[in-house]
Amino acid sequence: MTELLNFVTECERIGDYAVNIKEKAQELADDLDRKFGWADKYFNTGNAVEEDDGRTASSKGVGSISQDSADVIDGKMSTQLIFLDRTLVQVTGIADQMRFIYDLQTRGWKNVEAIKDLSGKVSENTAKVAEISGRIEALSEKIEANTKSAASGIKTINDKGILMRSR
Repeated sequence: MTELLNFVTECERIGDYAVNIKEKAQELADDLDRKFGWADKYFNTGNAVEEDDGRTASSKGVGSISQDSADVIDGKMSTQLIFLDRTLVQVTGIADQMRFIYDLQTRGWKNVEAIKDLSGKVSENTAKVAEISGRIEALSEKIEANTKSAASGIKTINDKGILMRSR
């Protein structure tokens, strides 16, 4: 589970980087233009500039890129950014589902702990009920013995009467 959360975090980090890559590329292009803009006249598209030695820039191995090629590259980068964004959305959805499952498990364990506590209390109460039942049984035996004794005394009075003595 920790590995998955680390993976999701890493994917979110990569996704954040990917979302900003086009803007960073533009910043780099602007920076290069500021630093080396003076060299644009040597890399003119469509028209090679003649050097003093008679060779053209393209024959020296220096090439240029057409606007169509740049548009294709830009389209591919945009497609990749869209794909990365969709991947990030899906990974975020998975992360949210994992958090939901984790919350359910956490609540489930809290319920298990509550049941455990209640079970302990039920056990304590059962022990108390058993103790009180034992006392009631002992008292009922005494009541039964006293009742038998009283019944025997009343029977004796009925059978023999009351004998009165003087002192």
